[in-house]
Amino acid sequence: VGRVFYFDQFSDGCHPFSDIILDSEGDPDNEFTPIVLVGRGNCSFVRKSKNVQEIGGALALVANIYDEDPERVILGDDGTGLSIVIPTVLISKEDGERIKKAVKETEANNKDPTKKKEYVVLLISFDMENPDDRVEYDIWYTLSLIHISEPTRPLYISYAVFCLKKKKKKK
Repeated sequence: VGRVFYFDQFSDGCHPFSDIILDSEGDPDNEFTPIVLVGRGNCSFVRKSKNVQEIGGALALVANIYDEDPERVILGDDGTGLSIVIPTVLISKEDGERIKKAVKETEANNKDPTKKKEYVVLLISFDMENPDDRVEYDIWYTLSLIHISEPTRPLYISYAVFCLKKKKKKK
């Protein structure tokens, strides 16, 4: 559970959030877990996640800018993601627009001292089903992507990115 932040000047999340401080006001529980909404595009998902992490974000929420199913998009690593410790979630364009609108409206209302302050809060849960206490894997690969599908959990697909090197021939 966390309060959602959105910053017009850093809407795509591709540049460091300079001079931004995430405050805990409006956080719904005793654990400060800021969620930062950014838009997809203009840079890698890793860059967006790093920038959110660097300002203290607990989750990078990336709003799709295309009308496509976000479950069919692979959040690939550009090779620099080793230092990322926060989750990154891609949501639909429609959901992103709704959340952004709600954040902007509450921020505008919060400037009026006669009104009670309100904030946009999200509950995000990461659940993995394991119905029979076992996991089965099918692995196939291309030159740059390993795809792992789990038949016991057909809705869950994992991806891992590897760099394959040619084996040196012995002389």
